Order: sequence, then C-alpha cells, then structure tokens
Amino acid sequence: MKTQQKRHKGLRCLCLSLCVLLPLCASVQASAAEDVQPPRKVSAILKDIKRVEADTNKLFNQLNSSNDYDLVCYAFKQTGSKTRQRICEPQFMKNARNADAQRFVNGTRQGTDLAVPQSDAILQGMVQDEMAGLRRELQAVSKESPEFAALMQQLQELVKEYTAHDKARNNDPALGFLSRFMQTQYR
Repeated sequence: MKTQQKRHKGLRCLCLSLCVLLPLCASVQASAAEDVQPPRKVSAILKDIKRVEADTNKLFNQLNSSNDYDLVCYAFKQTGSKTRQRICEPQFMKNARNADAQRFVNGTRQGTDLAVPQSDAILQGMVQDEMAGLRRELQAVSKESPEFAALMQQLQELVKEYTAHDKARNNDPALGFLSRFMQTQYR
C-alpha cells in the first residue's frame, strides 16, 4: 500500500510540475514565434518599391541638371509583341528608342537594310556616355539633397529585401530603372 501511495504522490508531483511548466513553455514558444516574422509577400514588396521609386523619380526629375537625365515611366510595346509593359528609364534612353524606331520605319519605307530594329544591348551601348553622366548626376543630387538621399536609401533597402526573397525574379519588368540598377548590386 505504501508503494501505491508513493506512486500516487509521485504522479501528483509530476502532474503539478507539468501544470506549472506547460504554461511557461507555451509562453516562451509564443514569444519566440512573435519574434520570427515570415517574409513579406513579393507583391507587397513590389508595391512599396513602385511607390518609393515614383517619389524618388519625381524628386530627381525636379533636382537634376538636364531633362535628358529625367527618369520616365511609360507603357511600351516591344516590336513583334502584342502586350505592353511598363518601362522606366532615363529620357535619353527613351529618345534613343524613338530615334531607332524612326530609323526602322524609314528603312522599311525605303526598302533598305535599316529595316531591323536595334537590340536593347546595342541601344545601351550607344548611350554609354549618357549613362555615365546619369550616374554622376545621381551621386551629385544625393550629396546635395538629404531628402533624395533618404529616398534612395529606402529604395535600396526595399530592393535588397526583394532580391533576398526566394520568389524574386532577376530584372523583373515590374521594377523601375533605379530598382533594376540597384538589383544588380545584390545578385
């Protein structure tokens, strides 16, 4: 009988211990779960990137020294495609695309070998000097305007978060010019 009483006493102690420890363990697990947050959805990150990039572009366009450096966004239909996509790029790149499109149209009308549009790589090669000027202009405006520098920092953090996400796409068409430019730094 004493053996049974010892067992019951041991079980009661075990039950009391469990009753005290289980809520403590649960509260520790709950606080640990609160500290670990799941990554944000890619769509939420992209939405924030578009918003911050629009603000950054607007401010940069007001502060830069040349309209050719203005960052513009527009709907663009690639030759041979029926779908339009959003393009954000410097004005000088848009001007180069327009000049190439005009060259293409004139070549088609005249039946010359100019009837082939230039690839993006060729167009980018044609505006290398302007791109270097844009980099210098971005640096100058960042030094002169704390507000612009803060927006660039915020955009950089968002791009870093997007690039680290497992569902991020390299050169995502949803990203604007500055975001794609920054994304190359984190890949």
